[in-house]
Amino acid sequence: MGGPFFLLLLSLLPARLSSAHLEQEVSVVGIQGGSVTLTCQISGTTSTIVHWYRLQDGKPPERFIYFSLTSDIVRYDKGFNNNKFQALKDEFNARKNILHIKNLDVSDTAMYYCAVWDN
Repeated sequence: MGGPFFLLLLSLLPARLSSAHLEQEVSVVGIQGGSVTLTCQISGTTSTIVHWYRLQDGKPPERFIYFSLTSDIVRYDKGFNNNKFQALKDEFNARKNILHIKNLDVSDTAMYYCAVWDN
């Protein structure tokens, strides 16, 4: 096991997309083999679809999760699965989406951010 490493999260806090307002943690530190929890608080929009993205150095942003706040449907994009990532709605706040990243590795170091829009 290695030492701690940074799991970078969101440099645009808070993000504004038209009238939507999204709030996330500024940074999260994880330990190899451990897990981290990220949140996305949504307000100012009736959009019910949360998209989670990952941006790693030298790579384009990649969406990896589509989450419906109304039906709790989670869809993982190709190459991503629920063994590593788990998205769910906060049990006390229906407008907050929670992302768990498990079995952390140095290769998970990235900027993670959420976006909202409906189809």
